[in-house]
Amino acid sequence: MLTPRNSKQMALAIAVVSELSITVILGGGAGYWLDSTLGTTPGLTLTLSILALVFGFKKLISRLNQLSSTDDYEPPDSGSD
Repeated sequence: MLTPRNSKQMALAIAVVSELSITVILGGGAGYWLDSTLGTTPGLTLTLSILALVFGFKKLISRLNQLSSTDDYEPPDSGSD
């Protein structure tokens, strides 16, 4: 069953994945546009895609560290009383 806690976790997971993928797509798109404009194929596409991936992972790690420091997780009761 979907609980409010589960829906928060799912929303956060979707947001993180979307943020990472959008960052990489925009970096690659900007690199592709610059390559086609300047005629430097594929140098800028690769460079900006890799930079976007690095910054995306940096943001992902930052967000995970932020969540782990404010996590109020309590494990479920095992029912062995």
